[in-house]
Amino acid sequence: MFAFAQSNETEEGGKESCGVTKSLIESMQSPEATKTYLALCDGDGTWNGVDYLQKGWFNLDIPVKDEYGKVMEECSTDIRFIASKVLPPIENDVENMEGRKVSIVLARPSTGKWHQVRQHLSSGTIGHAILGDATHGRSRTNRIWKANRNLVKERTCLHLARVQLPPTEYTPNGVDVSCPLPEDIMKMLKRMEWQGSGLLEEARPLLLAEGIKI
Repeated sequence: MFAFAQSNETEEGGKESCGVTKSLIESMQSPEATKTYLALCDGDGTWNGVDYLQKGWFNLDIPVKDEYGKVMEECSTDIRFIASKVLPPIENDVENMEGRKVSIVLARPSTGKWHQVRQHLSSGTIGHAILGDATHGRSRTNRIWKANRNLVKERTCLHLARVQLPPTEYTPNGVDVSCPLPEDIMKMLKRMEWQGSGLLEEARPLLLAEGIKI
């Protein structure tokens, strides 16, 4: 994500390079650092009677488990549902809703627990598992998306879209870096547009307002 100019092959240049790297690492670990992820999720924006599209940014602070199954407390993520749609049926199977619901969701974790964003979105509180997530998602839904909606094999539809870091000695104005959506996710979104979903166009102004490039 970040590129550093090579320092001169001198002791002074080497010390400066180390200083820059150390400073940026500390900046990324700062409580003031903001990392905004974009996720494509299985769901229509509502869960257990809650319309998350109407909530704007909200905070979810519930425990998650580490890779060994141990419960980890103090796990905080800010979440915003951007847009949700129900896609046309596959092969005119109107009654089957599996694999037809999709939401674009932003997530900003303020703690860095294992698979925190993935676990929070798939939790019983939110109920919107990330598409392609083999660990916390829905395997049958993922198979439908791979077979019919351009989901790439072994792809979890979670993308670090923007990083904002506080000022440091070497970056007095801070750092604000955006990364456009990868080609395969854009292909999925564009196919939805061809099907008349309107998901991407509905999401575009809100994503741009959040500094997310598409």
